[in-house]
Amino acid sequence: KEQRDVLIRFLSGSIHAPFAFIVIKPSGEIEWVNDGFERIHGFKLLEYLESHGNTIFSLDPSSEIANIFNKCLKERKSFDSICKVKSKKGTFHWLQVFITPQINLEGKIEELIAVEIDITQFKKKEDELYAQNNKIKEIARVLERTNVLLEEQKQEINQQKQTIELEQEKSEALLLNILPFEVAKQLKSKGRAGTRSYKLVSVFFADFKGFS
Repeated sequence: KEQRDVLIRFLSGSIHAPFAFIVIKPSGEIEWVNDGFERIHGFKLLEYLESHGNTIFSLDPSSEIANIFNKCLKERKSFDSICKVKSKKGTFHWLQVFITPQINLEGKIEELIAVEIDITQFKKKEDELYAQNNKIKEIARVLERTNVLLEEQKQEINQQKQTIELEQEKSEALLLNILPFEVAKQLKSKGRAGTRSYKLVSVFFADFKGFS
């Protein structure tokens, strides 16, 4: 009891501490809280007990506090968890909750001390960073898909280029096969060939057997 009184005097002196200290019986009943409880939850202790009940379990509707409370009783050591609670104003905020058993000289748990830290702002930043991280990942996936499409288009363009070059080679070979070099050269570079005058020419007609 003397140690308990010393602890409560110490916690009571932490008037401006940004934490809520809660002394709890092994049954879960709330015995005492410091001023930080009202700053976090918006309730004075008596007001909270009248509206929510007298146990620590009503703080978190998801029963996360009840889970770590029971672990403390069973394993006789400290546990912590993050839970979402509703304040008097109706707003939700996130708490980091630590629960530690107080064991007497006889080895019995006399009471438990819960420490609540409001981490709402940290949680919001964490959620923002998580959302930004997901957005960056999505952008990276889009860029990756875009790069794949660009690579496929590049390969298709190269194939088309190779096809065009092959057809051009065939066209040039055909021109050289049926036209004089100078005429073929003019058609290739200008798209047309000019006329030439000769003072004297001979015309030779020939037919090769088996050759069209």
